[in-house]
Amino acid sequence: MAVYILHFSGKLYHARHYVGFTDDFKRREKEHMNGHACGSPLVAAAKAAGLTVTVAKVYQDGGRELERKIKRGKNTSKYCPLCRAEKQKEKKKNVSRNHVSPAANPATGQCKEGLEAKRKAAAAERGTVSHERS
Repeated sequence: MAVYILHFSGKLYHARHYVGFTDDFKRREKEHMNGHACGSPLVAAAKAAGLTVTVAKVYQDGGRELERKIKRGKNTSKYCPLCRAEKQKEKKKNVSRNHVSPAANPATGQCKEGLEAKRKAAAAERGTVSHERS
């Protein structure tokens, strides 16, 4: 017995996944992917909408209890490795966007060396001597 998660490349109304249970996964996968009448209407609608349907995860030892747990949780993305990878990628992108160098002044976002260079340049323009700050 196997529980499987099919991942859609985009949302179809509220759905981004299909969760199923079968005793013969290869047969069931063909039914879904080839549009057989016994395949899921949700998967057929996703394919008709132009979405790519991918097998995201197969729990070979999964039973009806696991299928129910995933469906009842209403958060299939936490079981889907493709969604978790997307979330990690987005998280890294957000961190790098908001990253400030450890040597930077939090108020200005400039590093100490950059500020010192500006002070020296300003002092040279004024003709005065810049004193090193520690």
